[in-house]
Amino acid sequence: MKTGKYAQVCTALQLNKAIPLLLAMKTNTDAIPQIREDIKAMRKTGDETLGEIKGMREDVQPGYESNFRQIKADVRAIKERLGMQ
Repeated sequence: MKTGKYAQVCTALQLNKAIPLLLAMKTNTDAIPQIREDIKAMRKTGDETLGEIKGMREDVQPGYESNFRQIKADVRAIKERLGMQ
């Protein structure tokens, strides 16, 4: 077999391998816009969830503060009864 003919055969073999892969890549890239929309929706949901968590933390913190004040007052009272300062 001549070198030119051998090169053509090798090129054809490589194209037979590459064409299905390229077609699969095209199919996968067609889904990218939908994936981007899904990611945007997930980010929006994540931001909403984060806002809810921050709101819950703001609701809970005043309760902790009053409990902490009460604990401090109790410790002071106990120290006074024991004669500690």
